[in-house]
Amino acid sequence: FFLMIRRPPRSTQSRSSAASDVYKRQLRLRTWSEIEESLLSEVEGFKLTASDLREEQNKANSELIKAESDLARLKFKKRRNKLLKIWRKIIAKIVNVDADIDYANFRRKVFKDSRDSIKNQLANIEIESKRAEKELEDVSKHCLLYTSD
Repeated sequence: FFLMIRRPPRSTQSRSSAASDVYKRQLRLRTWSEIEESLLSEVEGFKLTASDLREEQNKANSELIKAESDLARLKFKKRRNKLLKIWRKIIAKIVNVDADIDYANFRRKVFKDSRDSIKNQLANIEIESKRAEKELEDVSKHCLLYTSD
């Protein structure tokens, strides 16, 4: 029986490619270490003065103040927008209440007009009924006078 060792895939199937891959990795490692050394040598040669540090600190402080101002402005806008939404809802409710009041006033006026009309009709009926009673009395008196003769 065979024991198979799984190897990582290669770009080509030739044996020389595996060796070249190792060689390429070693070159890359050396290149990164060289870059690291060159960066360290540049940092060691670079010196900041106290005025440069103060200037950088002042720039950082001004950027911080600007960021805090922007944040406060953003919070204010959010709060203002929220209050505007609430205000619009209140106005809509007031408009609805005003419409309801107008409708109630209209209904009250219609009811009052109807009531006044009914009162007038009742008064007219009362007047007519008194007139009819008087006429009936007059007719009955005349009838009595004719019957007594």
